[in-house]
Amino acid sequence: MAFLPTDKTPVILRWVFLLCLSSICLVPSTAACATQQQIDQAVNLLEQQDYVTALGALHELEQSLPDPARVSRLLAVAYMGRGYQLLA
Repeated sequence: MAFLPTDKTPVILRWVFLLCLSSICLVPSTAACATQQQIDQAVNLLEQQDYVTALGALHELEQSLPDPARVSRLLAVAYMGRGYQLLA
């Protein structure tokens, strides 16, 4: 059976196009929000001096980011804080 265009075809194609476009636009912004929430959570852990948990969270985050250098300073702070805890 061949595709037979009807008078509703342009409307359907517009809706399909809008659906695809919106899903493409929304996915990166949702991922960015989740990433920022994870970074904020790690910063809160660092402020609470819970360096072991912060290190775990930061390493997980580092593996999921396209640019892991984004969390490298936070990892440095976490390792320094953990080192000072072990020395005390």
